[in-house]
Amino acid sequence: MPAVTVERGTALKEWAAVVMALESGIQILVLRKGGVREEGFSADNDTFFFYPTGFHQTGDKLKPAHRHLLQEARDAIAAAGESKVRIRSLGRMIQSFEIHSPYKMAALADEYVYTVDEMNKRYEFRPGDSLTALVVRVYRLPDPVEIPVKTKYGGCVSWVHLDENIPTANACPVLSDECFQERLKTVRSLLS
Repeated sequence: MPAVTVERGTALKEWAAVVMALESGIQILVLRKGGVREEGFSADNDTFFFYPTGFHQTGDKLKPAHRHLLQEARDAIAAAGESKVRIRSLGRMIQSFEIHSPYKMAALADEYVYTVDEMNKRYEFRPGDSLTALVVRVYRLPDPVEIPVKTKYGGCVSWVHLDENIPTANACPVLSDECFQERLKTVRSLLS
């Protein structure tokens, strides 16, 4: 993949365990309603880094088959240290869907690592607002980049703008073109 410009160092904050699921190809969706400090979720950024966080993530919110990701995520966070965050990947938004029905959330259950109960709680947060499902193509950076944890990156928000310049040359897609297109077709059929 040629070098990609990530505007203003934009990064999406996501549970570290979910970032691992995205980076391993288990999941191609980002499911959001926005952080507590936001009035909703806006998918204005087509390309962005994944900023892994431990905020709010607990094992009971992940399906049993994927709970190992939580320990792997904790190990990765510990390896970087409390004062650093390790950026390993970036995503390109391929398509965005607004989910207005809990039935659509249930239909997507095989496509995310969260428990159905956790997704129902997310769906019910801010009743009347839809939940956004972003289909993302994930790319691994050739070398992880450790950046300092800064106060301005904190809080319950979806997007942060990193001060650091993170090179994206030679980032590789997590899934092959064929595999990604097959998964995309499945998601589109479930949400259409």
